[in-house]
Parts: sequence; C-alpha cells; structure tokens
Amino acid sequence: MGPKTGRITQPAAPISASPATPAEETRIRRFLEGLQARGRSPATITSYQCEWRKVACWSRDLNGEPFDLTRMVGREAVELRNHGVRYYAPASVNHCLAFLADYARWAASGGEMPPSQAEELAKAPRVRKQALAPRGLSRQELRRFLREVDLRAGVRDRAIVYLLLHSGLRLGEVARLEIDDLTLSERKGSLRVRSEWAKGDKERTIPVSLAARGALASYLSVRGHAPGRLFLGQRGPLGSNGIARVIGKYAGAAGIPLSPHRLRHCFSYRYLEHTVNDFVGLAAILGHSNLNTTMIYARKRPEDLEAAVEGLEF
Repeated sequence: MGPKTGRITQPAAPISASPATPAEETRIRRFLEGLQARGRSPATITSYQCEWRKVACWSRDLNGEPFDLTRMVGREAVELRNHGVRYYAPASVNHCLAFLADYARWAASGGEMPPSQAEELAKAPRVRKQALAPRGLSRQELRRFLREVDLRAGVRDRAIVYLLLHSGLRLGEVARLEIDDLTLSERKGSLRVRSEWAKGDKERTIPVSLAARGALASYLSVRGHAPGRLFLGQRGPLGSNGIARVIGKYAGAAGIPLSPHRLRHCFSYRYLEHTVNDFVGLAAILGHSNLNTTMIYARKRPEDLEAAVEGLEF
C-alpha cells in the first residue's frame, strides 16, 4: 500500500498556543511530517499529535517551564505513567507511553538526544489492561450530566453531547465529521465515518438515533449547511481538544469525572441492553474489526461489582 494522500504541514491543533519551546515545536512538526512521508494514516498522525500535547502540557505544569523532549528524563516518564492511571483507561495511558517511546527514539536517531536517554523514556512500565469491563455511567450520573446539558448548553454543545452518547463515535471521529457525512430526515438519519480518519482505515456508516437527529437538526438550523467540518468554533473547526472541553464543562458542573470516550462506553452498554447482547451489531457500529475487542463489554463492570458488594448481608 502506497503512502496516504493529504498534507498535514499544519497540524489540526494549533501549535501557536504551544506549551513547549520553539525548538520543541519544530521538532514535533518534523516528526509528524516524517510519519506522513512513511505512509502512516492521518488518524495515527493526529492521534500522536494529541499525545504530544498531553505530554507537553503535563510537563509544563509539573516543571513550571516550557516542555522540551531533550530535557525529559526517565523518572518523568514514570511520573507521567503514574499520573495517567489516575485519570485515563489503561489503553489510553499505554498509547501515550508508546508515542513517547517512538518520539524519543526518533529524536535519538537524528542525534538530538543520547540513545540512552531515549531508552530511559521508552522503559516506563506499561499499565496492565484491566480484566473488568470499561466503566460507564450509572443512570443517576447520566441523568445529572444530561440535566446540566439541557439546562446550560447551546445548540452546538447539545448536538455534540447527544451525538457522542447516541452513536458510540470516537472523539477524533466526531471532530473530523463534515457536513456532507451527515444525512438527516424526519424518519431516519445516518453518518459516514471516512476511512481517512477511522481507526484501522475502516470506513463505516452508522445510524443516527431520534434524539441525536433532533439535537443535530437544531444545531444545523443555526450553523447552516455550508460545506466543511460539522462542528465549528469561534476560530474555525472545533478540534478534538475543543470537543473534550465541551464534555468536561458539563461533566464538571455535574460533579462527574467524564471523558468523551466514556460516553462511547455508555452507548455500548445501552445498545447491548436494548438489543439483548447483539455484539456483532455493536462491533459494526463501533468500527471494531475483531469481535473480541467488542466482547470487553461482556465482562463485569466495576460499578456492577460495587453494587453487588454493597448489597451483601451476613
């Protein structure tokens, strides 16, 4: 397979508001451009860009100075890992650590840092994947969250929340939806997730529920139907970070730790309840190429065990 087309000389998330040094900004641009030249998918490139921003912001806040990869030491990679496990799923933490290892080894190969330093960064221990199913939201938590959305959100934010909750889309997929990917009518709706940004380069079309159609129709009555990205901010297309901030705004008001990916889990559990465990259909909607990936939702959830223990009597 030949290299993918499409330029990323200007990454989606603006580096102008960077938490890093000018030299580091140049370094990450060259790294991303190198990935593109080697034929890596736009989804992978954007994902690595997001991981870089997470690491850079964390390092800046920890050390009180702009991030520079060449000044990062192995102890900090371990601290990054330990910080991540408190807020993110094991797979998310491991993905960030994998990015850091690739990035450091690339920098070392170009003589920008000693190979020994790069290997120290790459040696941060990975997080063991959980044996339990991913945590969703309890019905009470979900009601509190949606109440904040319904009371406070404008039509755009409400459309984002309802689309994530009712579709199972990944954060990056929502950020890259274009107006032409959406088909709505009073009786049905669908949206296309293009292969250019779908995980595994697997294009799919998924249905849009009644609740999500209503929220999207209200938003489109304000946005209009001009071509381009579906969700817009004051300065142009709303990227992954902007959409995550939308979710965090209302989740924070509801007192709930909530990420966009956790809404994907909520959708998955509700779908299985509604369809009596149709894992094949769920895999098609979520874009899983391996049914075993979808089967994580068959495991016991942490909240299931908590409820079981809470009700014990002796």
